[in-house]
Amino acid sequence: MVTVLVAVYNGEKYLADLLNSIINQTYKDIRIVVSDDLSSDKSPEIIKEFFEKYPDKIIPVFRKTSSGSAKAHFIYLLEEFSDSEFLMFCDQDDVWFPDKIEKTLSLMLKGDNNKPRLVHTDCVLADEFLNITHKSFKKFSMVPTVLPFSKLLAENSVQGASAMVNKALVKEAVPYSEDMVMHDRWVALIASALGEIDYLDEPTFFYRQHSKNQIGASKKPSSLSYIKMRLKTNIAKDINLSRRQAGLLLKRIGDKMPNELKLIAEEYANSEKLSKLERIRILKRRNIMPDSALKKIKFLLWG
Repeated sequence: MVTVLVAVYNGEKYLADLLNSIINQTYKDIRIVVSDDLSSDKSPEIIKEFFEKYPDKIIPVFRKTSSGSAKAHFIYLLEEFSDSEFLMFCDQDDVWFPDKIEKTLSLMLKGDNNKPRLVHTDCVLADEFLNITHKSFKKFSMVPTVLPFSKLLAENSVQGASAMVNKALVKEAVPYSEDMVMHDRWVALIASALGEIDYLDEPTFFYRQHSKNQIGASKKPSSLSYIKMRLKTNIAKDINLSRRQAGLLLKRIGDKMPNELKLIAEEYANSEKLSKLERIRILKRRNIMPDSALKKIKFLLWG
């Protein structure tokens, strides 16, 4: 069985489209956990309607206290449903292709699921009406499809909405900590450190872009507007959080990691206390420095 985790917050506009696309999957052995995070719109009513219509598929969850963030919400759901053999993350405003689960699971089953394992895919970029704006999110956003463990410490290549994880990975990923950058980046790190990450080089869903996207892809990374937007963020804070996440990784699974990967994580986690020149040396020597020019500049200036 595959458990699909849908984290909902004020998602009434597109939620029914998403849930119908999951219900109509070619792979039928699924349960759909739809968790509402104190929405103030009609999302709870939509969830109840789908539960009444599909009581054998839908598991409604209505949180009594706010999780505070998407990452906390998803990690909470991973912990609550950690008995599942395979789990998938799902954003409330996307629409899945009918064979998304079937194709992702097929690749997942080709690996060793006794150890942490993650499979992710590409997606199609679309506007709010599902008109295709780009056939490949990965190509449009210039996001690497595969990264070694060292580079995953500093950047992410796994889009949560495209990912499936196995039980062995979930066991290591919970419980939640504020030192996690994002849920998808966290599980990718664990899979890379202890197991495997596989990539399916084809789109499996519509990644809907609209004004309320928490994390979107409306601007091309090479565009001036995107660069200006990114420079307005607290880059130094983001980089330091990635260092703390490396420290959390060591606390959780350091004793299980290969020595070489453990050493890389230790140097990155402890580098915040060093001079800028020493930090840059570690990034280069340990192959942590991002490849893209913009991300490299971020680390050179603020890292």
